Amino acid sequence: MTINFGIYDFFSYLIPGILYLFTFGKLLVTMGWNYTETLPWEQLISSSVIVILPIVACAYVLGHLMDVITNRVFFRTIRKLRNRSKNTFPAAAKALEIQKEAHPNLTIQYDEKDWFLLFNLIAQRNINLSQYIDKYGADSLMLRNISLGSFLLSILQFISYTDAPSSISLLIAISALVFSIIAYSQSEDIRTWYFSSIFEASLEYGLSLEEVVKYNHVKQGNKTNE
Repeated sequence: MTINFGIYDFFSYLIPGILYLFTFGKLLVTMGWNYTETLPWEQLISSSVIVILPIVACAYVLGHLMDVITNRVFFRTIRKLRNRSKNTFPAAAKALEIQKEAHPNLTIQYDEKDWFLLFNLIAQRNINLSQYIDKYGADSLMLRNISLGSFLLSILQFISYTDAPSSISLLIAISALVFSIIAYSQSEDIRTWYFSSIFEASLEYGLSLEEVVKYNHVKQGNKTNE
């Protein structure tokens, strides 16, 4: 893992984590605790490093924790409602069909579930390419968490609107909901590009998982003999 990739991966969790922190703060206000008045913000702000570092750390950890909920509950529920098929990875299945249509003269024998092993085999052969492909995964991860964060913020703003009707609250609620839908759509598109890139890059090594595995073994065997 290079430094650039580590930073890229870091921000894919940090940015949604900040949104989750903001949403959590909004939840506290909705529940009646106005933390902006009870905490000594003036003293804290004067020591900016002391404030920023814990916030960044909390946002990053929260981004990780919420991603589990986002992927296993929120997105999985949406995918089941939209896609009644039994595909475990509908985006991978769609990406595989895209590659088969793009290369009709090739007998592509990959299965949609092969993507994880194929990606690791690509990383063994071309680390730079694997890092480039994985940026799609990081983008998809970031957007799916932003989608959930925006959705939760929208709910809280609608609750605030019902308690104290305000055009600002309603506008924020609708905007957050629209933003959540757009982020979800973009996340699914980029997720498909991620899988599609894996299958396309794997074609250089073989038309099936077995051929790709054998290719790597042959290359490693040749390097050992040298």
